[in-house]
Amino acid sequence: MLLIIVFAVFESLYFPHSLFLANRFNPAFPQQHMSLATYAGLHFGMTDVRTYCVHARMNGYNLSAVSFGNDVYRENTISGGTSCPISTTLYAGFSITMLNYWVKDYCNRLRYSMTAGFYVQEKNVSIDGWIAHFNTPQFNGFDEIPVVYSLELRYMTKKKVSLICSVRGTESELPFYNFGLTYTPSRYILFGLGANTDPVFLEYVAQISAGRIRLDYTGKTHQYLGLSHFFGLHYTP
Repeated sequence: MLLIIVFAVFESLYFPHSLFLANRFNPAFPQQHMSLATYAGLHFGMTDVRTYCVHARMNGYNLSAVSFGNDVYRENTISGGTSCPISTTLYAGFSITMLNYWVKDYCNRLRYSMTAGFYVQEKNVSIDGWIAHFNTPQFNGFDEIPVVYSLELRYMTKKKVSLICSVRGTESELPFYNFGLTYTPSRYILFGLGANTDPVFLEYVAQISAGRIRLDYTGKTHQYLGLSHFFGLHYTP
């Protein structure tokens, strides 16, 4: 039961596991063509605790399912949302997520959460933000999921380099920051490196595309907690 002590309920799912794969969290992210993605990951060397994720987008709609935990403790989410254009450069989105909190031989609880977001694209600059759990779902008297937020800026230079900066946090704590950059030497390969301020760790990404299929690897390293690894397969029919 150590996992229950280390993490608050759904704390591991508050924010994206990687600065470079954050689109799933914002329902406003526009995408007209259908895409399917699946990811699996290990957290900071805890080999018996894994995360699995399936995500799909098409014509402004998105659907995802995430499962985190092991045979004793598990957090599951299923969410669906939509994105709609406000203007030629501004999109707004909304999603509802079902939260399932399961502890073997103890409880199996179900709640729901709501998320709202926006996305702005202007030439080579994009800004997006979202607020999640603003209905403050509560599982019992002390396990309340706080309101969490994210604001991110991306700038694409003329030399195949993208710069990323984000600020994220919860309603009751000071924000933390992510900084990163990606380099695309060709249309088939992408590399990236970033840093997080709280907790302090480095993160990195490598993507290889082959036709309609893209392979993703993201990782992060912490001085005391060790390594986290996430592997993904992205498919565009």
